Amino acid sequence: MYLDIIDGQQPDEDETFDETSKISLRDILEKTGFDMNQANKAATIIQAAFRGHYTKMLVAESQGKIQWQRALINTLNIMKKAGVPQEEIIKSLPTIQAAYRGYYINRNLKMQMSEDQEVSKEEEMHDPIIDPGQSIQAVAWLEMIYEDSRSTIEIMNQAAIVIQRAYKKHRIRRTSFSIQKVISSRSFVVEGILDILRQSAFDKVISRDDIPKDLGTREDLKKAIELLQKIYKDRLRNVKISTEDVTGEPIKTEEKGNKLEEQVEEEQKVQEEEEEKEEKHEEEREEEEEQEEEEKEEEEEQEEEEKEEEKEQEEEEKEEEKEQEEEKKEEEKEQEEEKKEKEQEVKQEVEQEVEQEAEQEAEQEVEQEVEQEVEQEKEEIEKQEEEQEKEEEEEEQEEEQEVPREGTSANDTAGLPLKLEFLKAPLDRI
Repeated sequence: MYLDIIDGQQPDEDETFDETSKISLRDILEKTGFDMNQANKAATIIQAAFRGHYTKMLVAESQGKIQWQRALINTLNIMKKAGVPQEEIIKSLPTIQAAYRGYYINRNLKMQMSEDQEVSKEEEMHDPIIDPGQSIQAVAWLEMIYEDSRSTIEIMNQAAIVIQRAYKKHRIRRTSFSIQKVISSRSFVVEGILDILRQSAFDKVISRDDIPKDLGTREDLKKAIELLQKIYKDRLRNVKISTEDVTGEPIKTEEKGNKLEEQVEEEQKVQEEEEEKEEKHEEEREEEEEQEEEEKEEEEEQEEEEKEEEKEQEEEEKEEEKEQEEEKKEEEKEQEEEKKEKEQEVKQEVEQEVEQEAEQEAEQEVEQEVEQEVEQEKEEIEKQEEEQEKEEEEEEQEEEQEVPREGTSANDTAGLPLKLEFLKAPLDRI
């Protein structure tokens, strides 16, 4: 990524890029289990560290000291295209990085010193540039020995110095030609061993459960260790510039080293001042963000309270409406029941009236029939009476015509009561 930035694919100052990188780091830290505040703080610290590394990288690029990074990226791309598994690439990355870094640092320093000093080939016979392939094997072998032996850092440092001197003597015996002096207090093999030892020691310290309270928290230790590693690597690359003869005694290059030390110290001071300024700005930003968050939380709480009150009012109104509707329904039901009762009463009254009318009509019909029968009987009786009267008149006429000599007989008188009884019979029936 930093090689793309150097090539100009990314501008030097891009606020949107910084903001997006900060957001992505914060998201990653949140997913790993950090709180929002912790994630923001960690993201700002990581971002500040990357900026410091970026400024150092630009300085190194301007001085021609970053060729090994390019070679490392090219080698990794070739390994990926060749189909090497990702796990093997990750395992071999530290050794490849150490080999390229040592090779290019030695070459650049050799080119710089060749311009300032000219020494005869006969006076200076030192070891040639170490082949990266051999150095990779040596680092892997020494790392394996360190893991198996479980020795301390001091013992491994002494062993590395002895191995270095023996290796130089062996190279001098094999080579009879002369080369320009190599400016290095230690070979990159020793540097790789020391990196491994330091990292293992730091890991053991951080992984301890009983960390003293005077040293701070685990995060404080991590930050201090990272800062210590950065300072050590910067000084190791730029300050400790010397050459060693067969006996291991360094040749004096104090003036050049002092200048480089001063430059490094000045750069470190500038970086520290920038980091302090950034930390102050970040603290101010954090305070502003905290205030904004508090205000937002208060506003959200007020909004939630208002929403809850509105909800309660709505619920009360709904309950009142439901009660009113239920009351209306009950009243309507009562009214309907009353209507039904009234209708039933009216129906009963109507039925009773109809029954009474029917009874009255039936009685009237019976009375009419009786009256008709009575009238008919009366008419019959009248007819009979008229007939009897006619008969009597006829009889009287006959009697008048027949003048009796001695009076009426018993038969004639006996027939009169019978006729009267016959006339009375229909009247008794009525």
